[in-house]
Amino acid sequence: MFEPITEDEEARIGLAGAFIETHNDSLFISGTHLCDAEIESKNLDLLLVNGTEVPNAKQLCEGLRVGRCIVACIESLDGNADTVRHVISSMKGKLDSKEMPNNVDIADIRTLMDNADNLYAFDDQARLIDFLTFNAIGDATSILYLAHGDVDLEDYGATNKAISNALPPYAYFQSSVFFKGKQQCSAIVGVRRFVSHKG
Repeated sequence: MFEPITEDEEARIGLAGAFIETHNDSLFISGTHLCDAEIESKNLDLLLVNGTEVPNAKQLCEGLRVGRCIVACIESLDGNADTVRHVISSMKGKLDSKEMPNNVDIADIRTLMDNADNLYAFDDQARLIDFLTFNAIGDATSILYLAHGDVDLEDYGATNKAISNALPPYAYFQSSVFFKGKQQCSAIVGVRRFVSHKG
């Protein structure tokens, strides 16, 4: 069962993938060493896994059972490792920074996972909204969205409205800002795949 982090605790958020040269902190796990024991040794609360860089990442993540640590496998529709790398790094940056607005936490990642079969990364607003509007692989049931840089409030509001309009009425949508993000945005979209009925 997920144990929420109290205000007096610092959440320990790790990343896993192949980009170890850019993440030398103690909470990075190389994809080749991803296992229960390695995660447990770092006492993590959340591990964001780059599903494009870790072999059989989704199946591996589903098999991990490490105390209170949430293990989330983030993929890319086109297999773009750079997109996933940017998005999970930005999500970790936002969660670590407590930057205002401080309205995102680990529970949001858990909500994405609870309502989806797959989690997909986006760092371009147009591609994100296009996917939400026209995707044919399943229902977009949840989204965590971060705008980046010097955000214009009018543009931010318009983007949030466009995202909301493209989602089904039951979808979970959380939006915030991370000023240090390098690309246009960071978004993780939870998708519940359509069930195929063969006659």
